[in-house]
Amino acid sequence: MSDYSEAVTAYFQQFDSIKNERLETLRTYFHTFDETLSEKLWTSVPCFFNNEKKIVIRVFKDHINIAADSIIANASHFDGYQITPKGMLQIFDDQPLPIEGLKCVVNTCGNAMK
Repeated sequence: MSDYSEAVTAYFQQFDSIKNERLETLRTYFHTFDETLSEKLWTSVPCFFNNEKKIVIRVFKDHINIAADSIIANASHFDGYQITPKGMLQIFDDQPLPIEGLKCVVNTCGNAMK
């Protein structure tokens, strides 16, 4: 598994404990789904990446957006979730994390970008 970035950890810790736990859960799953992913703060937001893919998390007051090129291609895995006009998956704080859908996104993200 990739090393965790101290900067990403500090970014997550600025949020309340419930949001922090959701972000750490996403982080763990991303690294579990693809052990080659590295992470860093990119334009002041968490980014998980390797040579083939990039997944960006943007945190808002009542939801988390996840940006990856394969979100739209995997939209069928996100019934009940919103996908923004820019192709970001919107996960509201009262919704469960769509782990199986995110697994598909991480595992096909590199193919969608080629």
